[in-house]
Amino acid sequence: MTGHLDIRIPSVSLRDNRCVFNGHAHRWRTTVVFTLLLCALPSPLIAAPFAHQVRRILIIYETGPSALSFRLIDPQLRATLDEESPYLVELYTESMETGLFPDEASQQQTREAYIRKYKDRKLDLIIAAGPSPIQFMIESHGTYFKDIPVVFCGATKEQVGNPQFDAHFAGVWLKWEPARTVDAALQLLPGTKHVVVVGGKGLYDRELEAAVRKSLTGYEHQLEITYLTNLAMPELIEQLKRLPSNTVVLYTTLERDAAGTYFPRTTSLEMLSSAANAPIFVLFDTLMGHGAIGGYLSSFAGQGREAGRIASRILSGERAQDIPVLVGTNGYIFDWRQLQQWDIVKSKIPPGSKILYREPSDWEKYKYKIITVLAFLVAETALVFLLIWLIKRRTRAQQVLERQLVLEEISHLNRVASMGHMAASLAHELAQPLAAILGNAQAAERLISRSSPDIEEIRAALIDIREDDKRARAVLENMRALFKKQTIARHEVDLNEVATGVSRLVRKDAQLRGVELRLILSSNAPKVLGDEIPLQQVILNLINNGMDAMRDLPTDRRVLTVTTGVGADLNCGVILVEDNGPGIAEKDKMKLFMPFFTTKSEGLGMGLSISRSILDSLGGRISFENRPEQGSVFRVELPLAVARELFVCA
Repeated sequence: MTGHLDIRIPSVSLRDNRCVFNGHAHRWRTTVVFTLLLCALPSPLIAAPFAHQVRRILIIYETGPSALSFRLIDPQLRATLDEESPYLVELYTESMETGLFPDEASQQQTREAYIRKYKDRKLDLIIAAGPSPIQFMIESHGTYFKDIPVVFCGATKEQVGNPQFDAHFAGVWLKWEPARTVDAALQLLPGTKHVVVVGGKGLYDRELEAAVRKSLTGYEHQLEITYLTNLAMPELIEQLKRLPSNTVVLYTTLERDAAGTYFPRTTSLEMLSSAANAPIFVLFDTLMGHGAIGGYLSSFAGQGREAGRIASRILSGERAQDIPVLVGTNGYIFDWRQLQQWDIVKSKIPPGSKILYREPSDWEKYKYKIITVLAFLVAETALVFLLIWLIKRRTRAQQVLERQLVLEEISHLNRVASMGHMAASLAHELAQPLAAILGNAQAAERLISRSSPDIEEIRAALIDIREDDKRARAVLENMRALFKKQTIARHEVDLNEVATGVSRLVRKDAQLRGVELRLILSSNAPKVLGDEIPLQQVILNLINNGMDAMRDLPTDRRVLTVTTGVGADLNCGVILVEDNGPGIAEKDKMKLFMPFFTTKSEGLGMGLSISRSILDSLGGRISFENRPEQGSVFRVELPLAVARELFVCA
């Protein structure tokens, strides 16, 4: 009968100039702050608030700490008080030890000892957990513990004799519901036909057996119910080994068998579950984990939680008589291991059930590691794809650049190769200004040699020399621009100026070949997006090809026409190069723009291929067709500068 004092010390904070204990949330930080504040106060002011904050609670259990009910009620009760009580609490724990001292004389001595021990203790609350503690409080409260609130739990109303409490009692009753456990068994195992109720001959065993018999009377028409409650343990085990199929076992309690042998309840359950060839269901959460599937159980842990909440409400100022008495803290509780053993599918488990001893799946065990690894793999894969994409993009860019450089190089070589055709034209273009320069220089020399030179005439000759030099320089600049290497870049270009510049370059070569070069310029001077030098090369290639195509014609029929204009859709500038040659043979049309294809014995076959590449890079295109009368016409199209959004001609 040695009691136990346990001082529960929640955290402290200041609220409205008084100390209030708030549970676990910020214990360390709040306690430090409060301690620093207290250090600044005079000592008399410190002692007074603490003295009024201590609350003394006496808890009297049916059995001692080794009992299953104690081990479930006590932790939940203490945890709830810690969380919800606003005060520093002194807990005094006692036990009636009815399991060890069940006789009335021993119990009377225990009651008298507790009365002497606590009648002058000035308790703030008493918690009675079990039938005997509740009866003790009913008998002694008005005399020895007057006006002290009592919270009861851990017993059924029938176990205590259906008492009538005074205004100082509040609490929660335990409720036995064997029928709902049988219902749970039928839900999990729908083929059940037999129910075997197992119990013992102890006082509590018989009490519980009577409650089960009363509860299951309504099932006798649908189930065969057998009671094995009057057997010695060895005989009972043999019976359970040979149960018929479609049977479930309902274990009540077995503390003493028919031979008078004592067994702890969990020990007897473990012995029976290891031998039985049918699943075992129970009535209390204290028996879980010892071989039973479970059922709709009376929860002693729930009793502890509810008793703690009621106690906290009373300590906070509520009156016991204003707190309604609760009945039952029951719920569906099952052992996952036993469900697996008896092949019970998860879908049959009642919703809201509590599953104990469930082994977490590999996913549940390693979920965060798996997610981390998968995230890393996804990130790594994304990075790999990003790198591949960047490499491909860089490779494509390099290929485009290389093609551009090759195109520019070939274009340059093509222009240089054209110099043979341009030599005569260049000589003719330079001959005239050079001859004029020579004549003007000689005239100026003669004028200076006179005794009275005419300064104005000399100045005029020098001006003519300067102008003729500019003409020669322009010819050379045009030729150098045409043949030098450069990067193609789109900008606004006048098609009339391009056509005029090319015709000026080839005019003398055309005269030497006996070709009449006609230039028909558009009156509205179309401006296109392009580059003058590459475009001049394209037109030069087409003009040279046209003149080559007419070399076998009579001189009077060698006519080549260059025309500028705007396309019918008003989005393109157009240059047409027409000749009177034999036209393009049908067999050559598909190969005309292929590299190294030529119909000329001395040609390289690169002119038209280069021309198409240049126009592609400028957003234009080239096409051809044979003229109905004779010859061919090549059509060069480029987007107008005023329609910049159209990069390719329709």
